[in-house]
Amino acid sequence: MTVEVRAEEPGGLALTLKHEGLVPRPVYDPDPGAISGPRQCGLIYHHYYPTSGCGGFTVSATLHGVRELPGYIAGNYGSGGFDAYADTARTFGCTAADGSFDWGSSFVVRTTQTTLSHVYYQGGANWVVGAHRSDPTREFGPYFFLNFAPVDFTCPEGRSKVQYGLKVSNITISTPEENDVFGKMTWRAEGPFYW
Repeated sequence: MTVEVRAEEPGGLALTLKHEGLVPRPVYDPDPGAISGPRQCGLIYHHYYPTSGCGGFTVSATLHGVRELPGYIAGNYGSGGFDAYADTARTFGCTAADGSFDWGSSFVVRTTQTTLSHVYYQGGANWVVGAHRSDPTREFGPYFFLNFAPVDFTCPEGRSKVQYGLKVSNITISTPEENDVFGKMTWRAEGPFYW
C-alpha cells in the first residue's frame, strides 16, 4: 500500500509511504528460537524484515523536495536520524470444527506507538542526504520494520492456532532532533491499514 503524506509543520516536505504487512498463515505456530523456515521468529545479523513465524510489517519512505532545502543547498549532510512508531492490533484465535475461524475464541493484542526498527543505516539523516547527492535521478527516505514477538495461547484438541489479521494505524515518522538539513518534521499516516 502507498500513502502520500505532507509534513505537519508548515513548509515541510511531502513523503510517500509504502508499507507491507506479513501475517503468519495458514496456522500460527511461531518458534522463538528459529532463525529460518516457516516458524522463524528470530533475526540474524543484517536481517531487517518481519519473519514468517511471528509476522510484522515494513515501512519505506520517500522524501520529496530534499534537494530544495536550504541545508541541502548549503552542502550539509544532516545529523541524527529518523524515528518511526505505529499502533498495532493483531487478532488471534482458533479454528472451528469446520476449519473456519472461530470468532468466539478470538482476542486482540494491541500496542500503542511501538518503536519501529531502522533498516540498518537507512534511518540516518546523513544516509538520506548522501543518497540524494549520490544519485540525482532518484529520491530517497528512511526504511523501518517491525518483527513481532510471539504470542502464546492454546486451542482445544484438534483445533489450530490462527492469526486472523493485522491492523496498523497512526504510522508516525519524525526527525526528533534539530539538524542542519531537515530541522524538526513529523509525518503521520493515520490509516488504518489491514492485512
